[in-house]
Amino acid sequence: MAKGNRKRKAKAVDPARVLSGAVRLGLRELFDLIHDVNPTERGLSREKEEQRYALKSRLQSLLVRDFDAELDVRIDDDHRVVAIHHRYGGGDGCHAILDELDEDVRAMLRRRFDERMHTGADGSEAAPAPRPADPGEPPPEDPTSVDALLRAAEAHLEDYAYDEAQAALEAAFAASGGATSAARPLLRLLVDLLGTNATALALRPRLARDASEDGEVRGLLALAAARAGEAAAAKDWLRDVADETRRVEVHAALADRALAAHELAEAASALSAIQAIDPASPHVLRIEGAIAREQQEERAPLEAQLAELDDEPVE
Repeated sequence: MAKGNRKRKAKAVDPARVLSGAVRLGLRELFDLIHDVNPTERGLSREKEEQRYALKSRLQSLLVRDFDAELDVRIDDDHRVVAIHHRYGGGDGCHAILDELDEDVRAMLRRRFDERMHTGADGSEAAPAPRPADPGEPPPEDPTSVDALLRAAEAHLEDYAYDEAQAALEAAFAASGGATSAARPLLRLLVDLLGTNATALALRPRLARDASEDGEVRGLLALAAARAGEAAAAKDWLRDVADETRRVEVHAALADRALAAHELAEAASALSAIQAIDPASPHVLRIEGAIAREQQEERAPLEAQLAELDDEPVE
């Protein structure tokens, strides 16, 4: 598995499709797109540069709106520039002008910064932070905190230690109350890497509301349900999932389960759904061939009987 601080090659993605919701990116992919759009030191014309900065601000607003729980967002002393960093992303980050972010994101962040400045965690007036005895020595981190558990899981994944990673992610999921920040990496491990679909599906009643409405979480659970033969549940979880690759994957799994059960109508329905999303998907030819073979097997006894009748002598 690639190291978190290794540079990733950005995919060619149309920012307009991302902003419209036609394409949904993961957190790291969205960071990559923001870096790609950034016009700084690109030698662009003033007009192009302004357009790029406006696009960058809209993408940064989407980043905060969709992945707030996984971000560390801080503001400078002048309350003008916002630093946005991935809590567990090995250095992913960007800077934004607060006044240029979308209105809803701007209002949310201003509220948060004001609360940090004027109140403590319980709503009382915040006391001055005590000066540490040694400024160069950070306080020890609670190893049972959600952040610490997620970082530990990421380290285990780097070493392909999947059992240890699963244990850390399950602890983070429990400690966070089923929040999106822990649900996503846990489901990626269970569904995409390990294929332990029953374990993934058992998490459904424990999801926090934000996680149960998250597109990536829903897509992963839809795939797990499809593989487990829960067709109705898979289609329900697939609602509002914008990731076309994930949608194709779920319908392909539904087709495979239907073919295994000799339910050709269901398999054909799943095939039609794939063709509507991506006619060039390699799943199309594979499933078409499987359906044709099933149909041939169904016709074989009748064709054999007809052949026997043709071979009988006419009296």
